[in-house]
Amino acid sequence: MNNISMLIAGHNMSRRPVGPCSIAAAPLAAADAAAKAFPAWAAIGPGERRAMLMKAAQSLAAKSKAFANAVAAETGGSVLWAGFNVHLASAGVWQQAVLKGSELCPATHGLIVEALHDAGLPAGVVNFVTNAPADAAEVVEAMIAQPDLHVGRAHHRRREHR
Repeated sequence: MNNISMLIAGHNMSRRPVGPCSIAAAPLAAADAAAKAFPAWAAIGPGERRAMLMKAAQSLAAKSKAFANAVAAETGGSVLWAGFNVHLASAGVWQQAVLKGSELCPATHGLIVEALHDAGLPAGVVNFVTNAPADAAEVVEAMIAQPDLHVGRAHHRRREHR
């Protein structure tokens, strides 16, 4: 299993659990960091945001070989598929986010987050959570239960309308 670091509030963190409840604590900490980052991110004007995102796109392009290697090693995907994913990843950013990396290909997703972080996005705007395959259900449940995350808000709204 790859040992890809998580990124929470601008800090690289080990994905190895450090005690009871720490598996579910990571997505909660990431959601909290994203919520705290919102005011600063919202205050950044479109020109400065565009400059950061263009820098992130350039960083992704510069990592295209590492990206292709990670895709091939983790998923068996081709260089063409990896290139498509680099292009796709460089086309978006958005709001502040918590990205849950796949437990089967965390390096692929980690490179996207690394490029965004390297581009100078403020701490907490992009957060990255990884987990071992055995912990996937617990991590996803913790993210769904978190009302500060979009997926959590949607889940809670559906439950309220039942």
